[in-house]
Amino acid sequence: MKDKIRESKLALISLFLALEVVLFIALDFGNIGPVFKALAFLLTAILAPFFFEEMKVDLGQGLYVLLMPILFYALVTLVAPAYGSYPEMYSNEVFMQLPFITRLINLLGIVGLLLLGYFIGKSEVFATKHIFIVILAGLAAPVLISLFATLINYGFFHPLVYKSLVTYYAGHEYEVSSQASLLYGFRIMVGDLKALASMAVIITSAGFGLLFVNEKKDKFTIISLVVISAVGVLTLIFTASFAALIYLLPALIFALLLKFDLLKKLKNKVTLGVVIALVGLGAIIFLLTAYNIFNLQAVWQTNRVTRKLFFNGYMQRFYIIFKEAFGLRNLYGHFAMTVEGYKVFPSGNFLFDAMWIDGLIGFVALLAFFVMFVIRLVKYFNKDKDERVLKVVLISVLLTAFFRFMLRYPFKIFTYQEFSDINNFPLINSPLFLVTVFIAGYVFVLKEDKKIEEEEVTHAEK
Repeated sequence: MKDKIRESKLALISLFLALEVVLFIALDFGNIGPVFKALAFLLTAILAPFFFEEMKVDLGQGLYVLLMPILFYALVTLVAPAYGSYPEMYSNEVFMQLPFITRLINLLGIVGLLLLGYFIGKSEVFATKHIFIVILAGLAAPVLISLFATLINYGFFHPLVYKSLVTYYAGHEYEVSSQASLLYGFRIMVGDLKALASMAVIITSAGFGLLFVNEKKDKFTIISLVVISAVGVLTLIFTASFAALIYLLPALIFALLLKFDLLKKLKNKVTLGVVIALVGLGAIIFLLTAYNIFNLQAVWQTNRVTRKLFFNGYMQRFYIIFKEAFGLRNLYGHFAMTVEGYKVFPSGNFLFDAMWIDGLIGFVALLAFFVMFVIRLVKYFNKDKDERVLKVVLISVLLTAFFRFMLRYPFKIFTYQEFSDINNFPLINSPLFLVTVFIAGYVFVLKEDKKIEEEEVTHAEK
């Protein structure tokens, strides 16, 4: 396959351009995401004939199951009311005002990105480390620019220096400690410091891969990871976003378990049973509380600890969103931000945000995609011949992003109300989510499996 691709200049140029498109999507270059999504689909159409025979086989081997959920999710974003517009909009409604052509490009582009990942993985033209470093560099560059802008405008440690101070803009009061200067397109705009901290902590987690590098062989990887993770660490330190460091714990625990070879000891039925039991117990408590069975909502409020755990502001939103979706009152997305006067959106959780604006159908499709992606990711980790350092980097970044976005998904990042018309960032426009879709296609290809198959063919010929 690799030799076949190298013989075609068109294929090689298209693959190179495909990686460049992924880089620009990670950068969110110029805030022209739809343009790059359209290019992704165009490059997919050009490359598809070169991989047609392989695709026919792999579609039956699981590629179809990975592709269909993301396609259904994109279809929901095409028709869901919240993505469109309405003549009269109110403060308790969200309409992202995306033209139909933009929503159509989103649909085609996200499918194209998954297939581009598959094509690049299948071609083996690029080394995995180059692909991962390019993506991480693309995610880190806006963080670095935003950090410089924030330090210029606010100074070092401004949340501590200007604590309890406010600024006024257009007659509204804003806390200085919660602000940051964020890169948006080619502009620097006043935004939420938590949004900057989110991306900073995510790229910081890539540094855990340094625990597994070979100092003699991996100089390029070492330098790249040091620079990228340093950008994240310095951003968290200089903006006094120390609380965000807690989101590194899952990735740190994973890396340490792997480093000291303890992960194998956890691969047993007892550990699996404990994890399933804990997840099941959490799900049961959530369901019983959401529907207030046994008057649990009142029970949780009688104790400060249980109130903080099971009936805080986040959880109350989750209960309402869940009941609306699974009560079949929200099948394909809602645009209201409140329910009976109680604000539920944005929820702060990327999954519950999707459950609200994409409805039950969109949420199920998105969840199915993530489940299939995790299955492929486990296979990639266990079977692929890529170096361990690269696998740790990938999983660390994904783990950190998942846990951060479960509580701090930045659906709205700009501070001033006058920017409300552009202050909506659903998953389908999130650079991190888009590159995750690309990675899902890339890790579908298991290089070690291919090597074994080639050896079997060679032995058979002998």
